[in-house]
Amino acid sequence: MKCEHLKIIGPIAGVGSRLRPFTFNKPKAFLKVAGKLVIDHILDHFLGSFSEKLEIVCVVGFKRNQMQEYLLQKYSDKFTFKFITQNPVSYQGDIPIFGGLGEAIYLSHTEVLDKAGEAKDDILIFLGDMVLVDEYRDILKDYFAGSVDGVISVMKVPRDQAKHYGVVQTDSRGIITNLVEKPQEFVSDLAIAGIYAFNKPATTKLFSSLQKTLKARKKFDKEVQFTPALQDVVNAGFKIQANPIVKGILDFGRPDTLLNGNTFILNHLNGKQSSTEFSLQNSKIVPPVYIGTHTVILNSVVGPYASIGDNCTLEKCVIAASVVGDNSHLAKIITRNAIIGDDVSLEAIAKDHIIIGDKAQLISSRPLRKS
Repeated sequence: MKCEHLKIIGPIAGVGSRLRPFTFNKPKAFLKVAGKLVIDHILDHFLGSFSEKLEIVCVVGFKRNQMQEYLLQKYSDKFTFKFITQNPVSYQGDIPIFGGLGEAIYLSHTEVLDKAGEAKDDILIFLGDMVLVDEYRDILKDYFAGSVDGVISVMKVPRDQAKHYGVVQTDSRGIITNLVEKPQEFVSDLAIAGIYAFNKPATTKLFSSLQKTLKARKKFDKEVQFTPALQDVVNAGFKIQANPIVKGILDFGRPDTLLNGNTFILNHLNGKQSSTEFSLQNSKIVPPVYIGTHTVILNSVVGPYASIGDNCTLEKCVIAASVVGDNSHLAKIITRNAIIGDDVSLEAIAKDHIIIGDKAQLISSRPLRKS
């Protein structure tokens, strides 16, 4: 799909607080699922959807040097990157607090707007913890047809989960009339799904609204939400289409949704269950799984729905529906629905729903007992 004069904005500065302890040492987009980082899943989908080299404006903050170095090393021949830093507005202990999604997106104005404050290009915004499954051409078809001023991807969520999302209300044509950020009273089951596209006039209005909000901000430790600015664009008369996602969007922003995303990706690997360089001795693999390079599996059962990182050792383990990071060493572990970070050493644990961050060491001297 050709996409001339479309600038892509990726706000990827946040600390991923809902994914602690996994994000103490790395950005949330660096979580690895099914052999690839979350940011790899996002960018590879762009490569499969657009036919030319795209410009991506990355708004970075937490672990920004780590993010910049990785993207330039791996993708500089495929994308043109511009990096903008979002600085913390405060700290909670040693944890930086950033100014929210609205602030992050506005910071890209130096690349998006001209000196008169008018948008130079149309924009597409993606979020660093959400991976689109649908094709971009399907989500953006009305936008490219010129029948609307912008599109926002939406997904239906259970009524009791709607309070965790920004939601939209639409008219009979699917044009958005109202947006509410995390409503405590039920408003709609159409949740905003993290893909946005706007033409130049709508982009100009969007950034003008964000600028006014930032100028009026008094408490600098308060996050600037993005949803009110979207409402201002709607109120100004722009036609913004709510485009339902059919196949899905994978949300890697919380431990439970990360495991759901892992299951989905493993189900769609088209038979590729692992790297080609791992060792399997007296063990059983129950597909679908992903096993990383130079990983050794001894006397174990792995799968279904297990993603094991690179350079790991599993000995006398039974692991299913779980994600294990790189360079981790597990012995006598029986678990499912677990998330285990990088450089972890675990021994003699039988427990479901294990959540252990990077560099942890936990050796049990007690006999195994299933919980």
